[in-house]
Amino acid sequence: MTVAQKLFISCFLPLFLFASEIEFKAEANLYSDQLKFDVFNDKWDSLPSKKEMNHLIDHSYFQASYSQNGYVFGMDYFSDGIVKLNRGFIETWYYGENNFFTILKKSDLGYYVTDPSLYALMNYSEYVSVFAGKRFEFKNSSFQVRFHILKGVKLHYIKLTGSNTNDRFLADLEYYYTDENILTGDYNNQSSDSIGTKIDISYRYKKGRWEFFAGADNILGFIKWKNIAYMYYNFDSNTKYIGDDGYYHYRPFGVGKYTYGVTYTQKLPYFINYAFSYSFSKHFKIGDEGIYSYGGYYNLFYGLYRHFKFGYIPENGNIVLGTVWNGFKLELSNNIKEHSTLIKALLEIKI
Repeated sequence: MTVAQKLFISCFLPLFLFASEIEFKAEANLYSDQLKFDVFNDKWDSLPSKKEMNHLIDHSYFQASYSQNGYVFGMDYFSDGIVKLNRGFIETWYYGENNFFTILKKSDLGYYVTDPSLYALMNYSEYVSVFAGKRFEFKNSSFQVRFHILKGVKLHYIKLTGSNTNDRFLADLEYYYTDENILTGDYNNQSSDSIGTKIDISYRYKKGRWEFFAGADNILGFIKWKNIAYMYYNFDSNTKYIGDDGYYHYRPFGVGKYTYGVTYTQKLPYFINYAFSYSFSKHFKIGDEGIYSYGGYYNLFYGLYRHFKFGYIPENGNIVLGTVWNGFKLELSNNIKEHSTLIKALLEIKI
């Protein structure tokens, strides 16, 4: 027996004997109602949406893992984010010409905005994680739990709340970020440090022709960021006031400040994933794959015939085409080049 044969038997044969598996998986899941994902950089010729609340979801990752006897170990790179913008904020951003510095000078902005409330939330981060997990097998189902240790790479957390009445426009803006400020172009040149954890769980059930899946990601998830930047602004259309001297004075519509070297604990956005399917035969089945987060949800209703998949997402009218083989899956949305309301791509390889 040659040295190469001995090396193969001693190193690789045990992996097959104990039913181990190596998996590489890349999945891009970006969903939006009617807004483009680069919402703060996109220029609007007209109001892009009249919905009361607009949602954007990003839950994408690249993952490499090794599993054996129900245990799984691996590492991944995540891009996690949710955006919620109400109609009042959409109108504010539109009539402010999609420019933060223009808004600072428009004290009469409330005249154009019809909604009495203002709300915007962006909770986006990128991070690397290492994880360990365990899968528990039952008669017709399985349950899996994974524990992650996280290292943050990028953070953008924006929250704006306010009101717009007949006589006053008020709003408060908070923004934590690690690198470039996407509102003003200001850049944080300090290197940040971060650490965090999260738990992911999932459950699968199969009986007869039916299959069901449910998962919850980012349970108790957080990242503690150090040495990042913070921006705060207050907007008040009541720019005229009486000073201590008894005379009228004027203040700017928007007054704010920047603080650097800040410590901030980010609560990761949660994601609920679900799916079910029914097999009519060995080669044909139909089903639904969905995602939910902070009031935003999207469903992919699909049909799978042999190795070909056709799907439709009613929430934004997008079509998804895909192919499925043993250990290999690929799905793409019809408008992936446009970078608009949906980017869905999946690549999965199992060894």
